Amino acid sequence: MESAIEEKLVREPHVVKRWIEYLDVKKDAPYLLRVAIYERALFHLPGSYKLWFRYLDERCKHVRGKPLAEKEYELTNAAFDRALVYMNKMPRIWIMYAAFLRSQDLISRCRLALDDALRALPITQHNLIWDEYLRFVYKHNELWQLGCHVWPKYLQFEPRHREKYVDYLLEANRHGEAMEQIGIMVSDPGFVSAEGRTLHDIWIQLCDLIVKYPAKAANLGRNKLDVEAVLRAGLRRFSDETGRLWCALAEFHIKLGQFGSAEDVYEEGMRAVNTVRDFSTIFDAYVQYQEAMLTAKMDLFGDDEEEDGDEARDNNTDSGTGSSAIEGGTENDKAAAETAIEGPEAKRRRTTAITEPFYHINADSEDKVNDVDLRLAQLSFIIDQRPFLLNEVVLRQNPHNVQEWLNRAKLFREKEDVAQVVTTLNRALEVVNPALALGRPSELWIQLSKVYEDNEDSEEARKVLQTAADSPFRDVEDLVAVVCASIELELRHEAFERALTLARDAVKRPSERAIAENIALQRQRRTKGVEGPSVPGADDVKNTEGIVKEKFRLQQRLYKSTRLWSLYADLEESLGTLATARAAYESMIDLKVATPQTILNLACLLYENNFYEDAFKALEKGVALFDWPHVGDIWSAYLTKFVSRYGGSKMERTRELFEKALAGAPADKAKPLFLLLSDFEEEHGDSTHAMANYERLCATVPENQKVDMYNLAAAKAHELVGVSRMRNIFESALEDLQDPVNLREVSLRFAEKERALGEIDRARAIFKHAAQFANPRTVLSFWDRWKEFEVEHGNEDTYKEMLRVKRSIQVRFQDTNYALGQNDSHDSEKPFASQQVTNSGNKKDPNDKDKVEDGTPAP
Repeated sequence: MESAIEEKLVREPHVVKRWIEYLDVKKDAPYLLRVAIYERALFHLPGSYKLWFRYLDERCKHVRGKPLAEKEYELTNAAFDRALVYMNKMPRIWIMYAAFLRSQDLISRCRLALDDALRALPITQHNLIWDEYLRFVYKHNELWQLGCHVWPKYLQFEPRHREKYVDYLLEANRHGEAMEQIGIMVSDPGFVSAEGRTLHDIWIQLCDLIVKYPAKAANLGRNKLDVEAVLRAGLRRFSDETGRLWCALAEFHIKLGQFGSAEDVYEEGMRAVNTVRDFSTIFDAYVQYQEAMLTAKMDLFGDDEEEDGDEARDNNTDSGTGSSAIEGGTENDKAAAETAIEGPEAKRRRTTAITEPFYHINADSEDKVNDVDLRLAQLSFIIDQRPFLLNEVVLRQNPHNVQEWLNRAKLFREKEDVAQVVTTLNRALEVVNPALALGRPSELWIQLSKVYEDNEDSEEARKVLQTAADSPFRDVEDLVAVVCASIELELRHEAFERALTLARDAVKRPSERAIAENIALQRQRRTKGVEGPSVPGADDVKNTEGIVKEKFRLQQRLYKSTRLWSLYADLEESLGTLATARAAYESMIDLKVATPQTILNLACLLYENNFYEDAFKALEKGVALFDWPHVGDIWSAYLTKFVSRYGGSKMERTRELFEKALAGAPADKAKPLFLLLSDFEEEHGDSTHAMANYERLCATVPENQKVDMYNLAAAKAHELVGVSRMRNIFESALEDLQDPVNLREVSLRFAEKERALGEIDRARAIFKHAAQFANPRTVLSFWDRWKEFEVEHGNEDTYKEMLRVKRSIQVRFQDTNYALGQNDSHDSEKPFASQQVTNSGNKKDPNDKDKVEDGTPAP
């Protein structure tokens, strides 16, 4: 068979199939024979991929596991080199060659082979080579020069994997190059992380590296990585991390020994951030930095005075005496003496060694100046400025926040800096837009006027408020506050007539004619250039008209302000005449800006000046204006004053007023009126009408007030009419009340009344009736009261009857499970307090007729 194949090979040496068949037949032949066959085949077919692949694969398998010193390795490498002359476009051959070289640890030769593969193969097949190349790099991870040579080339092919290069550089402690690569990533607007990381995460990683290795970052130079520019770009892009980025930039300068630049960064950051959280982060870091600097300076220069004292003592002491002191003293004395003789220079070197980690080698010579006092004052100043800086942060969030401007002015007022208070309020008035203001813009004007007033400049305070009155406020309440502040200013300076005039002008209704005249006047002044050097256009005229219209719209609403009218009425009542005060109150009623208190004030004014009927008419107007519950106080005042004035002389009219008041009163508000009516009937009427009103009161009030009213009605009935009427009221209560707690309370009071009257049987019947609402297991106080009653007034039969009723009630409550949610709020016992005792076998014998359930013998 072999001879037949040989003959075919002689005839057809260029057919690959024949050589494959021959090799298959010789598969058990010795290795060298098979190598000879491969060499013969490749001599005739040097471009056959199949032959080369089988040949190289067999050679690699043959040397696998042998020592690297074997000559066969080099022969195989030569075979690969010969194969690549013809197979240089076959990536699989290159990969086999690289893997074989990698197994021999031929680093340079493997790298060169992979580089040749990249040059020989088209770029579409480079991904196959790069996988092998990266495995080769990671295998020799300790040779960072190799990775720094390979990775930049790979990034040209696949720039999305730059993060892997960064990780490789960090593992190789090449932090500078890592920062450079991260800088490339963050500066590329189209970069997308292959690992799913956000741009924010990459920025934070860069900041951490810069802070941790500032010297390496600085050594890169601005051409490769401008640290400050990178961090400031991050400040613009990531607003939620501004505090951390500012601190990172400052710490970068600190570690480089650039302390002045660090302080500038801290202060710039505190004045640039917009959130309290970022401000707190920067401020705390700044304070810690200042404390560290101060501590380092004190450690460095704190012993100067002691050194000077030591030198003076050394100069006044003989050297021999000092030597004898060292030799003959104690160990502490020797140490002290040696320290004194050591000298200031040695002590300074020791102190410098202690503080060396804080003072960088690049520190300027000026940092060695003794400025402890200056730094201490600087630290105190920074801490004192914290409220002001924090206030600036909040104002940067919303410059139209009125309350924060007032808080800033208050801070300066606490420091007694009047000029800054005035400057702050004026700045606020320039910045705050009334249409966007958060709070009342009028408070800024009022506080500014108070500053001038407190400093005895009342004229300037008046000018401020006058200017404020002409400002275009959004809400009429701001204008009202300004006008009221102007009036109160005049009152504090005892300019009563001027205050009254301001109030009268404020509540005067503006006319349409006045509005038109003001618009025409404003247009004429602007057209002629009276208010400015240039002639306005049509848009300016429209803006002027809008401002004037808005101003007069507020003034039209101003004269309907309840607060302003109330102040005006008080001024007329105090400074004017009765007629003007009365006219002010009546105008408020006509304009429907009056409140219930306004009606009461008018009625009180008229009543005190003996205009009784006019006072009652005013109260009647108030009753007509308001509904319940606001009219309740007016009705109470009306009825009280009417009864006080006329007493019982106008019984029918008084009763009509009471009925009118009670007709619309809700049930929970009718109690005071019923009590007034009942008192009136008791004093000026008859007992029949009084008791009828008490009964109406009991039927009208809500359930939570019925018990007290029934008790009051029963007491009044006993006092005014007699026992029979009292019993009728108690019986009505037992029929009307729904709450078992209220029923038990009324029943006990009823029984107590009957016992006081000597009606023992009636009292017992009441106890028996109320027992159906008292669970013996939970409402123990009721049964104790009944027990005491029977012990004092009953006999054995009545006592046993009480026990029988108790047992029957207990059985009924057990059957209906009524006691599960029952709790008597008037009793101190807890529900089911005796349930465990009963269930544990402590049961009473029902056949024992001579003992009660608690073991006490019957009376």
